[in-house]
Amino acid sequence: AISGNSIDSWLQPIVNMETKQPIGFEALARWEISPGNFIPPNQFIPIAEEYGLIEELGNIMLRKSCRLLSECHKMSDAFKDLYVSVNVASSQLEKSSFLPSVKRLIENYHIQPHLLQLEITEREAVNPNQEVVPLLHKAHEMGFKIALDDFGTGYNSLSYLNNLPATSLKIDRSFVVGMDSSSTGIKVITSIIELARTLNLSTITEGVETESQRQQLLAMGCI
Repeated sequence: AISGNSIDSWLQPIVNMETKQPIGFEALARWEISPGNFIPPNQFIPIAEEYGLIEELGNIMLRKSCRLLSECHKMSDAFKDLYVSVNVASSQLEKSSFLPSVKRLIENYHIQPHLLQLEITEREAVNPNQEVVPLLHKAHEMGFKIALDDFGTGYNSLSYLNNLPATSLKIDRSFVVGMDSSSTGIKVITSIIELARTLNLSTITEGVETESQRQQLLAMGCI
């Protein structure tokens, strides 16, 4: 798939809860093996990680996502402030060539640094065996946004947030799915929103699919 250029980036809108207007995109990896027939990312990404291909896959996603964002910006002045959020593996970030290459990439596509958000999972951000925090700080100093993905599913201690230059927390979709059937999801989401507000961070809630969910989240203060 990698050598054959079969992995594509699909852009899923990130929408303001209040205005319903898109403010950016999340890049999703898609592997189409035949017309309309896809291998889901939860199957091929773990294999890429296991066989040491995740860095190459991640770099492909960055290139294709920046190209798509650049094309979007050219479509209308109304789209020029939209950003793209792309998952980055800690092994990518640790490469000395990574941040310089990303800088060259956005320059080639005439994208401002703050319009690229680098996502890293909570698990990878606090793994004691990886020195990603200084690199995240360097990325933030270069102007890139930093998002913690799948927030709320990883660690009990929140002290690590003091050391991370995060600009947003992404609330895992598992909490949204359970909102209509259980009060637990609502309580967790409310707690994360309050935490983010205290730390002056934005929140992105994944998996919102119904108007009822949007209304509930808006009432909780998620915009």
